[in-house]
Amino acid sequence: MLEYFDKTRKLPFQRKRIDLTLSIETINKLKKLKKETGKPISQIIKERI
Repeated sequence: MLEYFDKTRKLPFQRKRIDLTLSIETINKLKKLKKETGKPISQIIKERI
């Protein structure tokens, strides 16, 4: 991990907040998945990507 940091100056576990524009339909699907799985929406998106 430190070797990666030396090369890139980034830690592999760093997170960054971004803004996205999603349709209401997509947001509702994400909320439904959140209720079904109990996982936060950010984790659902991360797993799918």
